[in-house]
Amino acid sequence: MKITTLVPSDGQCNDGKTCPAVHVTDGDLVLVQGYLVPDAPLTPPVGEGLVAVPKALLRSLATQLGEL
Repeated sequence: MKITTLVPSDGQCNDGKTCPAVHVTDGDLVLVQGYLVPDAPLTPPVGEGLVAVPKALLRSLATQLGEL
């Protein structure tokens, strides 16, 4: 599996915090890497986690993914 990084793990969000890293595969997957949300109001199944992604980052990614 080939992985291409769209947003590096050291990318800065508008709020000054570190944004999650976002990668795409040579298949049809988008991989999101980030800190788990502590005390989330949802309980994901075992082996899964919740990662916060700012809406602005998703808008930017939608544009980038449209170009791939």
